[in-house]
Order: sequence, then C-alpha cells, then structure tokens
Amino acid sequence: STITYFNGNDSLILYTDPTGYLTSNISDAIAFTNSGFEGGNKGFVRTQAYVGYDLDAGSSIEDYDDDNSGPAVWTEITTATADDAVIGDDAYIGTTALATPPSEVSFTTAAQSVAESDGNIDLNVQVTGLSSGTITVQVDFNADNSTADLTDITYSAPQQLTFDASSLVSPQTITIPIVDDGLDGGTEIASFDLSVISGTVLLASPSTHNVSITDDDFVIPDIFISELADPNDNYNGRYVELYNSTDSDVDLAAGNWNLVIYINANTSGSNKALTGTIPAGGTYVIPYRSSEEFSTIYGVSPDQGSSNAGTNGDDNFELRYGGDASTGTLVDIYGSPGTDGTGTASEYEDGRAVRNADITSGNTTFTPSEWTIYSDDSSNPNGIANVADMTPGVHPDPLVNEPTGVVASAVSDTEISLAFAAINS
Repeated sequence: STITYFNGNDSLILYTDPTGYLTSNISDAIAFTNSGFEGGNKGFVRTQAYVGYDLDAGSSIEDYDDDNSGPAVWTEITTATADDAVIGDDAYIGTTALATPPSEVSFTTAAQSVAESDGNIDLNVQVTGLSSGTITVQVDFNADNSTADLTDITYSAPQQLTFDASSLVSPQTITIPIVDDGLDGGTEIASFDLSVISGTVLLASPSTHNVSITDDDFVIPDIFISELADPNDNYNGRYVELYNSTDSDVDLAAGNWNLVIYINANTSGSNKALTGTIPAGGTYVIPYRSSEEFSTIYGVSPDQGSSNAGTNGDDNFELRYGGDASTGTLVDIYGSPGTDGTGTASEYEDGRAVRNADITSGNTTFTPSEWTIYSDDSSNPNGIANVADMTPGVHPDPLVNEPTGVVASAVSDTEISLAFAAINS
C-alpha cells in the first residue's frame, strides 16, 4: 500500500522486470521534480493509450516526447474533481475511459420486505453495459441461508433469465408465489442467489437477495424501549433498556430484532442486532461499554455485550422487528431521526428517559407524555441524574412511578403512615 504514498514531488515508474530497476525495463512512468512539485494537490488522468515515457526523450507530465509535440498522455484534474467523481467518471478511482466497462448483472436491490397477503415476491435482475451477444443467468433458492422453506413459497426449481443486447429488456422479473401455510410463523427470510449460466458478463453486487416475509396472522410481541441512561457522573454507565410486557419469553435473534441508533441529526442509523431472550415481564439491557465495566458500575450484568448503544442524550432510537432500519418493521421510537435532540422534548443529556408505568406497548410516533425525562436543560424540572439514580433491569421504575394496586382501608393515621413507609422501603 505504501507504493502510492507520495506528495506531489515523487515519480512513479512501472517496470517490466522486477529483478532490476533499469532504464531498459521501464514500461511507463510519470515524473515530477522536487523543485517543481508539479504533482502537488492535484491528480492526473490517463487520456490516451500512449506510453508516458520515451527511452530517448524521457518522461513528461503532458506528453511523451521532449518537444511537447506528441499526443497528450495526461489530463490534470483538481482534488475537488476527484472527490466529487462517481463510478463511471474517468476521475473515479478504478474507472478509465481507455477501456470499455464489462457487462455486469445483479439484483436491483439486496433486500425487500413483503407480507404473506401480498401473494407474490418479485425478484428484479438488471444488466448493464451489454453491447453485443446474449447472457443467461439463474436464480436459486438458498435453503441454507433461509428461515423460510418451500412450504412458504412456490419455487420448486431454479428459474433462468436471458438478456439479448439486440433487444435488451432490463431489469427483468421473476415472480414467486407466497404460500399461506396457515401457521403463525412471524417473519421468515427467503434468500436467493444469482449466478451466470452463459455469456460474457461479470456477476456484480448484490448477487444475493433476502426477502423478509411477514405472516399476516402474526402479532409482533409488545417489546418496547423502557429506559435510556446518560448518567451525569459517569458516561461509561450509559445504556438502553427494553421491556417485554407480554406473558411469554421472546427470542430476540429469532425475531431479528434490531435497535437502530441515529447519532445527532443523522438520517442513517447504526443497527444493533439483538440476541438472547427477553423474559415475560422482564427487561433486556444493552450497555455502552463492556459487560465487565457495566457490572463494575452497577453491580449487575447486562444482557448483551458492548455495543456502543449508549449516547449522550441528544440522539434518537428505533426498535425494529424482522430486520434493520431498511427492512424491519418499526415497533417503537424515541426522538425524531434526522433531528438533533438538543433543546427538544427528547433531550436527556446528563440524565435519563424512563417509560411511564402505564405504557404497555411501543409507539411508532414519539410521544413525550409517555416518558419521565431528566436532563441538564435549564427548562427541565427533573434536573440531572447520576449512576445512583439509574435502575438498569428494573421496570416499572419505582423511583419514577408510584406503586399501583394499593388499596387503602379505614385505619388510623399511624397505621397509614406505617403502611406507606413499608411500601416505600
């Protein structure tokens, strides 16, 4: 990799024989001088298929002969041009106008989500750069990478598509019927692979397409975000807590549950795939740092290892079922992805956000009234929160929500005081 580490006053030489750096072994070159610094803060694009070095005349930035009367070899570009270049531009690394790009074939997308009631899966295959001849490709069902099987879809044999340059139609579609098996199957993944059967073409990415099929009879379990922590006195104590309000244990990996974190005002999130089981009426804690460091701070162990899930109180979260930010179903949300939470109703910097006890399911619209929020914002009446205020793994939070189900009876003031003292202890 260090062969391309130069700063504008260094020359690059391509030798035909690795046994000796001899003038007679030079195949091509572009030369710059230390005094002239001709290559500094700029780039050069090869524009013609001539060598850039002449054994008699030497190398030149623009031409290959000594009097600059020969054909131009290089075009100078700015660093801004290189930065802004995209695939297909001559200034883009890996692209050159001197060669005809090879034909490429791929799926149009890497993933999609469908419902069982949609009836069909449409797999779209595209080809680019096909100027002559024909190519044939095949789509195979990959049972090893799928949780769905052939009782969920009708695809008993691989299907093929042919692309003809003389009458090119691209993309082309393979339609696969979805089978309603009558079972409560949740969300299953059907994975398909693309391969080249005949013709000259490169298999490009994506060559695998994953389809999330959601059973219409399935009800997503009521799991939601129950606490976000950013303790004022120890940022390593940050964490995210989830709560399962159902009466059944939930396998998070089997359901492809993901926590998506949107830092500051970013519109693209970071996906954290969740593993393990969240028990009925129980919690699941995702720490900012390692399990060992979390245990040192709180005296309890988290449910997932270090995942950088803790943020500084102005970020946004989504809880998704059946996939990540692009494929999963939104179950719960905190804040507004694409918006910096500083100074908004969702800010919990140097504090925490705790879901109120009367909330029993997620909400795909952030609703501040569902939360009790602490922060260092001067307008927040609750103020900050420290490590000692946090309750990882406990929901509803006894420090925030009053106990429920307490029935008072006609007893003396002393008995009432003792009763509440016992409850609050």
